[in-house]
Amino acid sequence: MPLPIGTWKMNVNGTELDLQIQSVQDGNLDGMFRGAAVRGFWNEASQTITFDVPTTSPEGKQAFTLFNGCLFRTPANPTPNQDIVATLTGFAEVTTPIFLPANSRRTVFGWFAQISEIL
Repeated sequence: MPLPIGTWKMNVNGTELDLQIQSVQDGNLDGMFRGAAVRGFWNEASQTITFDVPTTSPEGKQAFTLFNGCLFRTPANPTPNQDIVATLTGFAEVTTPIFLPANSRRTVFGWFAQISEIL
């Protein structure tokens, strides 16, 4: 099944945010996250997503956070017109500790995002 377009409710290391997936065409993904444009990839065959989020510190330092994840839906076998929750879950890898509290001992954080859909 294709990746749902719309506003996903996201949790990154305990912080709730919105991830707006605006389009997916030929495996290329475009969206918005924390006011920044997001570009990435959607692999329909493996149901996996990869995207990066650019970040700028108050001092003007540039960095990005790379998100990787997998999609699954619950329930697995819905009845017609039943609400389904699509969930993306994975890890985010930080290059510079601007958005997440990264340090030399921890640069990888968990995340998930969910959106409801009716088939």
